[in-house]
Amino acid sequence: MPSSGRAWSYPTGLAAQLSAPKTLFVGVLAGATGTASGKLERSAAMGLSGAAEQLGRRESICAGREGIFRPLQAQVDAHYDRYLSRGKAPKMDTIIGLVVVTGLILMGIMLGSPLIIFFDMTSVLIVVIGTIFILFVAFPASKVKNSLTVVKKAFKAEPRKAEELLTLMRQMSTRARREGVLALEDVARTQDDEFLKRGIQMVVDGHDPEAIEDVLYAELDKIEERHKDGASVFEYITNASPALGMIGTLIGLVQMLQNLSDPTSIGPAMAVALLTTFYGSFIANVISMPLAEKLKTRSTEELAEKALIAQGLLSILSGESPRFLVDRLNVQLPPSERFQEAS
Repeated sequence: MPSSGRAWSYPTGLAAQLSAPKTLFVGVLAGATGTASGKLERSAAMGLSGAAEQLGRRESICAGREGIFRPLQAQVDAHYDRYLSRGKAPKMDTIIGLVVVTGLILMGIMLGSPLIIFFDMTSVLIVVIGTIFILFVAFPASKVKNSLTVVKKAFKAEPRKAEELLTLMRQMSTRARREGVLALEDVARTQDDEFLKRGIQMVVDGHDPEAIEDVLYAELDKIEERHKDGASVFEYITNASPALGMIGTLIGLVQMLQNLSDPTSIGPAMAVALLTTFYGSFIANVISMPLAEKLKTRSTEELAEKALIAQGLLSILSGESPRFLVDRLNVQLPPSERFQEAS
């Protein structure tokens, strides 16, 4: 996570360059700035050995070019933070859960019978295709489309740690008290969170605190509304798919009762009738209900994070001390997530 007021220093020794991963990253990026910007990405993609070799060739030049490198501090910091975030593995708990549960069900089927007998096109048409199109009866097409965007949050990484967010807020508060809120404009450029970026920019622009508070909390209300809309679609699927499965079962039973004169057809017809109930139960209990609950959890986490951002920015704007800012935000967190001052 980017930090405000980062002191810029460019080591002159190759050993010092290689001692810190960030300095190595900066050296690779800065080494290409003397030519075309396209070389920046190619240098960043080099292996450690290639990077070290390039740093060695440019070591004697770096000291003389410090005046050129200094204005690049914010840009390089942003590239480095994005580089680190890309290297982190995403949270896979949702995907792993779906895969494991589905695998267990398939294993249970294959231990007792061939998998193919659990496929029936009539059941697929009634339950799967029927569930998809009944959504357009219950919701506007735009809301169904937006639910596909919202569901991505169930598979994404969890929000940033509260300690990291409070650290950023504390650094911003310290810098604002020393240099003024205008100094936070550089911090806004390095942020990937649009909510945080807009909030910082409104603080820098000098808007009235009450107006900023109204805008930030109005956006929080809209975010919560969008999240509820997305979760409501999956909650509807949870109710609709078993109902369609029951309709399919009733259709199968009616067709079976018409052929009671042929006892050999009763068993297969009953099996096909029950498959629609199976499909409906699978969609509801393995897919839609868990996703709806995960979306609610993600929504709660994201709203809590953005509420901390809003209160932190308002605290900075009112000129409160960094220590009091941390205390104000800490009380909203469980003890295990609270920011602890370095001893």
